Formats: sequence, structure tokens, C-alpha cells
Amino acid sequence: KGFFATLWKTVKTGGIFMWPLLIIPFIVIGLFLRKILQLLRSRKGQALCTQVILKMEQGDLAAAASLSARQSGNLALRALGAVSGLGSSVGREHGEKTVSELMLHEVPRLERHLTTLSVLAAAAPLLGLLGTVSGLIAMFQIITEHGVNDPKLLAGGIGEALIATETGLLIAIPTLIGHNYLANRVDDAVAEAEYYGMKALNARWPRE
Repeated sequence: KGFFATLWKTVKTGGIFMWPLLIIPFIVIGLFLRKILQLLRSRKGQALCTQVILKMEQGDLAAAASLSARQSGNLALRALGAVSGLGSSVGREHGEKTVSELMLHEVPRLERHLTTLSVLAAAAPLLGLLGTVSGLIAMFQIITEHGVNDPKLLAGGIGEALIATETGLLIAIPTLIGHNYLANRVDDAVAEAEYYGMKALNARWPRE
């Protein structure tokens, strides 16, 4: 009860711009968890990737395609499956085009919502700054009406300015760190898929 009462008092002191600031963390947490689960599915299965490459080197394309289909969420396995599923009459150039088309389709899906997190990380301190300006305006209005004889009258405007700024920074910093972490994980997943895609091409057409 004491915690929630203190929190409610802080929100009220921070002014009207505290409400959009408090909505941002829920959006950020939801997007972050969603991307983490997506990336875990995309990266899981390195042992299967090695088995698929081995089957392709042995010429067993049916087994390679079957193994690739076990984890459809793994981008590297999808690249391997795309190459192993090609007919024997096609050449390496067609295989390279197939892998490129797959990457062009899947990479934007992996990068989805990263821009949203970046925008939210930038918007939080700006909203805090807006709250700061609002608090300073309120403080100067009080000074104009009542002077500076009573410090208690100024406390509300000063509190609104400082709390809004602090809240914006407390939201923006973890969001920025989370965005950077997810962006690095996406880059790793894409690099892994490109690596195994190239290994698959070399396994199918070693002399070209």
C-alpha cells in the first residue's frame, strides 16, 4: 500500500506527460519478449545444420530436406532446405538466387519491430523533456502570480520538471540497451544463415 501510494503520488507530481511515459515500458517489454522468442527459434538448431550439410555432401538430398524441415523457424535450416530441395537439373547460379530470395524475404521479418524500439527509446526522453518544459512553465506562472516568497508553491512545478525527466531517462536507457542487444542477435542470425547457405551451395556444387 505504501509503495503504490508513493507511486501514485509520483505520477501525479510528474504531470500529464507521465501517462504516456508509463505506457511505453509495457510496449517495450511486449516487443522485447516477442523478438527474443522469435530469435531463439531462429538460432536454435546448429547441430541439425551440421547434419544437413553432411547429408548434402553425401548426396542424400531427401534426408537433408527432411532434417531441414524439422525446425521451420530456424533461418539457417530454411536456407539449407531451400538448397537441398532444388532439383538435380539446376545449377549453382539458380541455387544462389534461391538463397538470396529467401534472405530478402526473411531478414525484414527478423528486423521487424526493431525500428519501433528505437523510436520508443528516442521518444521517452523527449516526453520527459516535454514534462520538464511543462513543469517550468507552471513554476513561472506561479512566480508571476504569487512571487517567490513561498517555496512550497514552487515545489509542484520543480517536481513535475525533475520527475518527468528522470522517468524518461529511466525508460530510454534500458530500451536502448535492449534494442542494441536484439539488433546484434538479428545480425548473428542473418550471418549464420548466410554461412550455412554458402556451405550448402558448396556441398551441392563443389566443382563450380
